[in-house]
Amino acid sequence: MSALSALPDSIGGYRVEGVLGRGASGLVFRVKDETLDRSLALKLLTDDVDAEARGRFLIEARAAARIAHPNVVQVYAVGEHEGRAFITQELVDGYPLSSLLEVKGQLGARAVVDIGLQVAEGLRRAAEVGVLHRDVKPQNLLVTDDGTVKLADFGVAKLLDAPSALTDDGTTVGTPHYMSPEQGQGRSLDARSDQYALGATLYHLLVGEPPFDADNVLSLLLKHVQEPLPPIRGRAPECPEAVALVVERMLAKEPGQRFADFTEVIGALEATVTAEDPAAPEPEVLALVEAATKEGKPRLPTEALPAVQAAPPAARSMADRLIGVGVLIAAAAVLAVTQLDRASEKRITRSEVPVVVEPPPAPPPAPTLVVVQAAEAEPAKKPVRLEAQSVHELSRSLDKEASVAERAALELGRRGDQSATPSLIRAVERGSPKVAAAAAWALGELGDIRAVEPLQRAKARGAPKAVEEAATQALQKLWHVEGE
Repeated sequence: MSALSALPDSIGGYRVEGVLGRGASGLVFRVKDETLDRSLALKLLTDDVDAEARGRFLIEARAAARIAHPNVVQVYAVGEHEGRAFITQELVDGYPLSSLLEVKGQLGARAVVDIGLQVAEGLRRAAEVGVLHRDVKPQNLLVTDDGTVKLADFGVAKLLDAPSALTDDGTTVGTPHYMSPEQGQGRSLDARSDQYALGATLYHLLVGEPPFDADNVLSLLLKHVQEPLPPIRGRAPECPEAVALVVERMLAKEPGQRFADFTEVIGALEATVTAEDPAAPEPEVLALVEAATKEGKPRLPTEALPAVQAAPPAARSMADRLIGVGVLIAAAAVLAVTQLDRASEKRITRSEVPVVVEPPPAPPPAPTLVVVQAAEAEPAKKPVRLEAQSVHELSRSLDKEASVAERAALELGRRGDQSATPSLIRAVERGSPKVAAAAAWALGELGDIRAVEPLQRAKARGAPKAVEEAATQALQKLWHVEGE
């Protein structure tokens, strides 16, 4: 059976308004619930997935539906459309933290604490109803325009009361850069594993890089298990010590050395921004956490916090705390609201540890119709190292002179990062024929279904032959149209 070959008018009684994203196992649509007059996100599973993928899809719905909390994306309903399962959920008007990192590199401590508090609140509620997320990371944290942070994507969640092989311990699922040592080893998990993943996420936000990195998944997992954590202040000296100590405790190798639960995490994070005495001596923050916990107090004594944290707490608004609001608005314009798991993400499933995951295959060569070639009349120039630039820098290069823009488009297609989709769409619509053709090819490589309508418009308006051919090839890849 072939995949969808046209945008449907409705799915399960919901009117389709557009496409938000595409993943390895399905599509995400923007739909309208006309009965309640509200727009929703609808995840539609493809028709060729196996029983395990379908089972995980339903577990995702059940897990998220249990958690009614403002810091968790809410699931509303599960249904079927032409034999394919779908989920309807809250439509989040915002952007993932991973894209914010792409723009800013790292965040200030006050913003990171605010993010940590909100996510910890959502995870505390999840733990209360027996749900482990198992994949907390910047990509799965959505920030709305009013500064609310929402935890998304329960696709590998574990229901503690569900006797299902899909959520059994002994199987490792998740994203290795943020995975707890016990999760990487396939050991029994509780909420302290999600605490580790949140700690790794906050570390990334503070430092600009995850705690550990390696050339392959096996080495990365072993670093989480064996290698000492690089101190935060050694990589980000401007981070207040109180914040660094709290995050580092969340990243303790053994679960028993972390905070006992998310109530303690919240108390420790709040304490880093509630100091009242600027002259107070700098304390051993973690020792105070332990003392407060023994006394049944959720928060640290504010009078003993370091003077660097003595500023009064600001209003809980991300817009007030993050610098460069204009940059954030620009970043929001190029992001999908919510997406299925991308094929490019490093997710692994295995029954024993360690396991070696083969590197992804080399990207296909660029089509001949968009071969980069310098004009003969121009003098030789020093080659630009486009492959060393970030996706954000490459996207900006699409507005530069034709040869650089063309090469940037090809490189974006090879990168496989769908955050570049809006910039590539603009290049198709406004660029020279060679740049537009390269951008169309790149959109086909990215597999982002948001590009379908712009590519169709490009063909309809009588684009040059090279652009039309590239757009046709991209549309075939996007819709997986099979031969007659």
